[in-house]
Amino acid sequence: MPKSSTKQIKDYISFAEIALGADLTRHQRRLLQAVMRSRRVGMCSCHATGKSFCLACLAVSHVSLYEDARVLIITPGWLMNRAVVWAEIHALIANAKERLPIVSQTTTELRFGPKNMIIGLSASDAGRLQGHHSEHLLVIVDEGAALDPTFWPAIEGVLASGNSRLIVCGNPTVSAGPFADIFGRHRSSWETFAIGYADTENFEGVTLEQLLKMDDAELDANPRPYLITRRWVRERYAEWFNGSPENSPLWQSRVLGQFPSSSSNALIPLASLELARRKAVDPGGPITIGCDPAGPGRDMTAVVACAGGAILELATFSDADARGRVVEFIKRWRDRVRLVRVDSGGIGFYFAEHLRGQGFKTIGLNAASAATDRERYTNLKAERYFHLRQAFLKGAVSGLDDDTLGELASISYLVDPHGKICIEDKASVKSTLGHSPDKSEALMLALGEPEMAPWTYTPVLPRRDGETRNVGGRQSQREIDAAEDRANDRRSMLVKSRRWPGRGGW
Repeated sequence: MPKSSTKQIKDYISFAEIALGADLTRHQRRLLQAVMRSRRVGMCSCHATGKSFCLACLAVSHVSLYEDARVLIITPGWLMNRAVVWAEIHALIANAKERLPIVSQTTTELRFGPKNMIIGLSASDAGRLQGHHSEHLLVIVDEGAALDPTFWPAIEGVLASGNSRLIVCGNPTVSAGPFADIFGRHRSSWETFAIGYADTENFEGVTLEQLLKMDDAELDANPRPYLITRRWVRERYAEWFNGSPENSPLWQSRVLGQFPSSSSNALIPLASLELARRKAVDPGGPITIGCDPAGPGRDMTAVVACAGGAILELATFSDADARGRVVEFIKRWRDRVRLVRVDSGGIGFYFAEHLRGQGFKTIGLNAASAATDRERYTNLKAERYFHLRQAFLKGAVSGLDDDTLGELASISYLVDPHGKICIEDKASVKSTLGHSPDKSEALMLALGEPEMAPWTYTPVLPRRDGETRNVGGRQSQREIDAAEDRANDRRSMLVKSRRWPGRGGW
């Protein structure tokens, strides 16, 4: 272990800065703090954020702070392991302020003692993970998006014992697979965050509009030149930006540090779901309740209270008969409840009747019934989910929790052979999640109402000659009357010719 001057250090950040002499950025500190408090951490980032240096600091700090500690560094291939993360580890040790008790050192292995070591592994051989156990085991996965999906069960196996921790980092280049699932349907089990170019010190106080107007001197004035630079971002904007982030997957993943929304048929882009995680602020006014009832079994009864797009409260109940629990939930908002919407399919019909009997204004909606816009949607469920999607895309939803985010991230939409939009059936979503998307269904019932276009009054003013005209530019009343007269004349001629045919008629 390190010498006496650093023995009292108990956290990664202090060790990295004091013993190793590291100059950490804001987001590097944030990553080290997350690993200290959480057993599973996921980070997706743009290019050149200093991620590899931070992982090197994390590995050396972890193996130095505990008596029995082992760090496994896993990358998709050996070349990346040696040339990226391990290059940073060797440079860090060579320039450390404190002398570290190194017993042995190779290209991809570092030992501080019989039970303290850092080992580099390639994902090309899952068998090499077998037998790695420690009281304080830390598994670091770099470039998680490029990792073979068949390798993930081996990682889970090595985490089975001790005070094990896992951190997975990478560029969000693919919107499907185990790495994307960390930020989607498995979100509730992880502490996650994303780092884009705007989160680095080189862009502090700099907007995109300002960046596009900078001269050469300003573009090259980067406080930390080893991080993503201003010039590189502006060059990528010219090449990769296609009018909006949703139409620019390279810009989204490699510059903004977000999963590209255009690469899948997800109902709601992950970026919009992330935005909805911000804290909900109660705007006051009426509240709409959405309720997705469930009977005996593994499914849960979910109920949510929303004011505008703010999710104020969401609860689930596992009771076989949850009517009393739902009534208790609604009563907490009773003075403000405008409407309760219940999925009336199956037992939901009697559930809705019970809520009406309690004095709540209740509407039962059968998700399988016909949509209002039958030309565009296959059923009411698809229609309401797409209205919910629009609310997310506009940034109108807030207060979204991780479990509901995971459910919504797992729902896809399709276009059937008739050109109608349909939502992936609940059974498929359930097989993906391992449970029914009860919270998503309740939220769809509460917020899936179509946005009503504002009604405007256009006055009709008289003309000087007695005609009337519409100031909105539509037909004048005289033109409308003339068209109706011509149509009546044609109908009269047709009837007369059939009643009084000429010679040799009918």
